[in-house]
Amino acid sequence: MGWRKLHLDVDAENHEAIAVDLKAAFVGDAEVLPALLESLPADGPVTAVAADGAYDTRTGHAALLNRQAAALIPPRADAVAWSPLADGRTHPRTAMVEHLRQQGSKSWKIESGYHRRSLAETAMFRLKTRFDDPLRNRRFDTQTTSA
Repeated sequence: MGWRKLHLDVDAENHEAIAVDLKAAFVGDAEVLPALLESLPADGPVTAVAADGAYDTRTGHAALLNRQAAALIPPRADAVAWSPLADGRTHPRTAMVEHLRQQGSKSWKIESGYHRRSLAETAMFRLKTRFDDPLRNRRFDTQTTSA
C-alpha cells in the first residue's frame, strides 16, 4: 500500500472542511485544485483561495478565474509575467508578480490577506491530531470512503 495525500478545502472563518479529495502520493497538489473547486456548489461564493506556491500553475489560476475567486498564491521566486487575459486585462497573477517586485512579499501578504491561510493550516493540524489513525483499508476506493 502506498502513501496517500488528503487534500482539504477549509473555510478559514469557521475551520470547517468544505471539500475533500484523497489522491495517490504522486498526484501533485496543483492537479487537485480544479477538482476541489468543482466539488463545491456552483452557486456558492468562493471569494479567495489561499495556498502555498505549489499551486502556482496556469491550471490552478484558470480554475480560480473561472470561479471568480482571488488567487492568494505566492508566485515562485523566478516568476515571469503571463499573457493578458482574453479580454485584454492584465492577468491577476502578473499584477501580483509586479506588486511583489515593487513592494516585497511582506506587503503583498498583508494587503492580500494571505496570512489568513494560517487559519486553514491550524484547522488541518486539528484534524490531523484528532483523526491520526492510519488508513486500514487496502483498496483505494475504501480508503477514500474512510478518509
